[in-house]
Amino acid sequence: MKFLRQAKGLQLICGLMISLSWMTTKAEAYYEGYLAEVFLTGAEYCPNGSLSADGGLQTVSENTSLYVLLGQRFGKVHFSQFLLPQLTPEDYFREFPKTGLRWCIWTQRGIFPTRPENRSDLSSNRVAGEILITATDFCPGGWQEHSAEAEFGGLLICRADGTAPELDLHIARLFLFEGATCPAKSLAADGALYPIRGNEPLFSLVRDSFGGNQTTEFAVPNKAAPGAGLIWCIVQDGQYPVRQY
Repeated sequence: MKFLRQAKGLQLICGLMISLSWMTTKAEAYYEGYLAEVFLTGAEYCPNGSLSADGGLQTVSENTSLYVLLGQRFGKVHFSQFLLPQLTPEDYFREFPKTGLRWCIWTQRGIFPTRPENRSDLSSNRVAGEILITATDFCPGGWQEHSAEAEFGGLLICRADGTAPELDLHIARLFLFEGATCPAKSLAADGALYPIRGNEPLFSLVRDSFGGNQTTEFAVPNKAAPGAGLIWCIVQDGQYPVRQY
């Protein structure tokens, strides 16, 4: 009996070590977005290198690159400071629930977006049809404005002409996609239920935010399409977002 208890304990420890190893391996190949890229996540926190897009006050001397991109677009303050965009789940397309989702903006990590006239293609790490939401006043090279009315509330929506074979985004991130179905490694954000088994990384981030019995199944967020030809997706398999401390 004692031997069985020890064996079960050892099995549990091994399982935890495998899970931790999976997360560590994923984190080592850390995904970097674009500076000033705004994104939505179903996780309880914004990944390391990003902050909540809540209108927070930033110091120019500590965030020079970001200030070059944003300037005083989101509010005029002291010359040594600037503001991040202020978004709540209801602000964008006015369809988000009041809980469970969080807007973030890349502030410290990421590619510095060049203007399209520089003829640099920065969308090669994205799949074709992926949508970028940025706080800058231009779409980076390799991206196209999604429509004539792409700008909404100080944000710009851009479409990737990317050539990446598959997604390389954080797990639990929501993104807009131009198409009828979500690309591989992602699920439609349609409120569907999924088994926890086989989806442990995603479940560990969203938990009970969107429903499910939390013992065998969980739900993904339910996001209505904001426009014709667009669909909201949530990343199922990708980089595990590192919490910042």
